[in-house]
Amino acid sequence: METKILEQLLTGTHVRVWPYAPGLYSPHLLPALWKLLADSPDLPKVFWNNPQIAAMVVTDFLKLIENILLLIVQDRATEEIAGLGWFDNILWRHRASLTVWYRREYWGIAAREGTRIMLDYGFQAHGWHSIWAYTPWHTAVRHGEAIGAKVVAMLPGYACIHGKARDVYVLKKDACDGREIGGSNHY
Repeated sequence: METKILEQLLTGTHVRVWPYAPGLYSPHLLPALWKLLADSPDLPKVFWNNPQIAAMVVTDFLKLIENILLLIVQDRATEEIAGLGWFDNILWRHRASLTVWYRREYWGIAAREGTRIMLDYGFQAHGWHSIWAYTPWHTAVRHGEAIGAKVVAMLPGYACIHGKARDVYVLKKDACDGREIGGSNHY
């Protein structure tokens, strides 16, 4: 994909998405991103209250991202980190799973725009036909629905959170769902 087209794809009205590539950014970036995530009150929700993840240190985070495609969401006005997203469970040229986390002050329009940009990036730059998400959280389901993902399944009791079985919702967004891909990023 041409650099100019990619730049347009990754830039919205409120946020810009930066795909992480080893060696492209300062070596201090990943530890700073981990600290931002680890200091967030929402860290347990990102990882479904998994105590192993909550106990992670930066070296564990660095190992984790070796197997994912990390995306950094930056506020265009302040240049602060608004959130992170990552694709995993990737079957090249077919599908991937997306996890997103946003700082609370960016929930709403900026978060929806960031997630839409990540989806467009997955569809256009990687050729995925569908992108999936899994969550036990109703706020995450509403976020997914707001950007056009559909709940396609519910896995009863799939997660164990604080010792209780929780249902997990499976969301799916298709590349060809009637929305023009690569169109305006005004959300």
